Formats: sequence, structure tokens, C-alpha cells
Amino acid sequence: MTTRVLMLEPGGWGGICHYSYNLCKALSSDAVSVRLLTAEPYELQDLPHNFDVTTRFDANTPYKTKLKEVIKSYRAYRPDVIHIQSTFSARKDWFALAMCKMLNVPIVYTAHNILPHDADEKDARGMKWAYGKLYAYSSHIIAHSEDSRVALTNLFAPPPQKVSVIPHGNYVFAESETPRTKNTSRQHLKLNTDKRYLLAFGTIRPYKGTEDLLEAFAHIAHRFPDVDTLIAGKPIGQSPQELIDHINKLGLQDRVIFRPDYIALEDIAHYFEACDIAVYPYHAIYQSGALQLAYAFARPVVATAVGAFPETVDDGQNGILVPTKDPEQFAQALTKMLSAPQTQLDAMGKHSRHLADTRYAWTSVAEKTTAIYKKLAAH
Repeated sequence: MTTRVLMLEPGGWGGICHYSYNLCKALSSDAVSVRLLTAEPYELQDLPHNFDVTTRFDANTPYKTKLKEVIKSYRAYRPDVIHIQSTFSARKDWFALAMCKMLNVPIVYTAHNILPHDADEKDARGMKWAYGKLYAYSSHIIAHSEDSRVALTNLFAPPPQKVSVIPHGNYVFAESETPRTKNTSRQHLKLNTDKRYLLAFGTIRPYKGTEDLLEAFAHIAHRFPDVDTLIAGKPIGQSPQELIDHINKLGLQDRVIFRPDYIALEDIAHYFEACDIAVYPYHAIYQSGALQLAYAFARPVVATAVGAFPETVDDGQNGILVPTKDPEQFAQALTKMLSAPQTQLDAMGKHSRHLADTRYAWTSVAEKTTAIYKKLAAH
């Protein structure tokens, strides 16, 4: 019997959009039929789909109208399960989930973030209470790591049988179909083909520790004149000018390429193909799609030992883990990597890709998720 799933991802762009696309594609089979409800414009509209995509709203659609569109989609599709990847507004959506619980509509909620990372959002009045209600009214919760499961348990104490740990799947879908070299990608991005590059990729937020990366690079820039740092991503909750001022203060204006824009899917491959080492100086994280991109493109990583990173990075095999908020130790790790023979870095990158193809394969993610759907649909 086919289980019908309505997948709700209201953003239509960015990391959770990419995650939802890959999950829907992996789930769709004789056993599971998926309809993705998302926003217009939908960033991945031109990619191949083996599932239905419905766009019923955009960023400017009023909240009540969005909720009505979800109800319309539910009535039209009659799913066995609704799977929520992200909310419209946590402090409003909890009531809709309460209604679903009263009507015995099974809800699976993927807790990409147990709580928002950014302090102004996390500490907003009623936010923690609202998340508590979202988790209480969900039929099942998916966390991406043991660290996230523990955080969820400590903060909200859901019944253990209600929570499953399912890793974040890989992002090999971002690979280009056309083979390219490192230099062709550098030329596309207007980078120096004679340099080596550290890459900090993804939305730029205060908790991602970009300033720590700059401080670390300032420690070692003189030692590695052939190395530059590339920072690419859309700033959210952080002023681009603040980072530019910090770069200038450290005297790195000629050594840091800062591109504060959203990077479209077709350009993601160029950035990872052009870089030598991907860096993640985060202060906090639950799990990271940007890290999965480094794995997909076989890049070694330097990351802070926060959140799920100790579970996700094989320290010494595909990267180096360092304490958070410690630019000096981050600099030491960068020095170790940049001083290593290229054969060693290549081997570390190959291990990253091995993890993407095995530990983070979507087939496994889909099997575990399907088992949750089947159990809920049977009740």
C-alpha cells in the first residue's frame, strides 16, 4: 500500500529547500508518494523531479492565506502524513499543529534546528514556549544527530520513542554534469589560478564565527602568501559592512575575497571545485548542509567541535576539529593542513566523499523516514 506524504517546505530556496528536494526524490517510490508544498519562485524547479511540486504562496503572502493553502492542499491530496521541514512562523504554527493532533492528522517534524541559533530570534518572547508546543503536537520528530537528540530531550523532554536520529543526507546533487578542473572554476569565479583558497560558504550569520576565521587567517597569512580566503554567502542578521571593516582592520583586504550574495545552485560547484580546504569556524550548529557540500566535492575541512560536527567529521581522517571561539587553535589547524603534502589533502578529500556516498547516502535516509511514515499511517 502506498503511503501519501505532503511535504511542507515554505521557503523555496536555500539549504532546507535543497534538503527537502533530495529527501522527496529519495522517498518517491511504489511505497511512498510525495507532494512537496513550497513557495514560488521555487529554486529547484528546473531539476528533475519524480514527485509532485505545488507552489501556493510566496514570501509576501499573508500568514492566514498560507495556512488556507496548506488546508486546500491537504484536502486535495489527502495525505496519510504531513512532514514539516520548516515553519511559517513558530509562534503561530503551533496552533495549527494542535488542530492536526485533535483531528488525528499525523505530523512528522524535522528539527533541523532544535531552537533558532540567532539570539534575537531564539530569545524572542514566547519562542521557546512555541517550539515546545510544536514538538508536543508533532507525532514524530526527526533529529539529525545524537547531539541534537540530547539537546531536544534536555530542553523539551519528548517521549524517547517519539524521536528518531536520521543523519542529514549528502549534497552530491550539486555536482556539475560537465567535468571541470579546479582552474576552470577559478576562472569562472575570477579567482587567481596560482593561489590556494580557504572557503567559508553559506549564509553568513553571527553564530557562524566568520570573525574568528578572519582572526585565524590573520595569524598565518604572512606564512602562506599563496593562500587567500574566500567568503561567499548571503549575510542574514549581520551587516556586510561590519565584516568588510573587520577585514580592513586586520589588513587582509588583499587576501580575503568577500562575496556577500546568495549563491545560486549552478554556481555552488564552482566555489567548492575552486577551493582547497573548506572551513567552518562555527560557535554553534545542530547540523550543516554546507559541510555536506564539502563532502560532496571531496574537500578536507577544518571545523569547530560544536553540535553534530564531532559526529560528522572524522577527526584526522577527512578534517581537523578544534575548540570553538579559539582563533589561535583554528590557525594552528589551518597551518597543519596547508603544510601537508597534497597527497595527504587529496586522501582526506576522498574520505569526505566516501562519507557522502556511504554514511550520508539518501537511500538510508529514505528507508528510515519511510519506516516512520508506515508506522504512523498504520495507526
